[in-house]
Amino acid sequence: MIDLRVVRDDPDAVRASQRARGEDPDLVDHVLAADEERRGALAGFEQARAEQKAAG
Repeated sequence: MIDLRVVRDDPDAVRASQRARGEDPDLVDHVLAADEERRGALAGFEQARAEQKAAG
């Protein structure tokens, strides 16, 4: 399993690794897109929770 931070920090190296193993390098782009979506959802959740706490 590849650490998500490695994919974020050096996606070109991960793509090269995928190619070297005969795997689809486009999977890296899918992982990055899913991670970005997850991070956005998490930020929205945290903001909503902060607003809820502030409202009492």
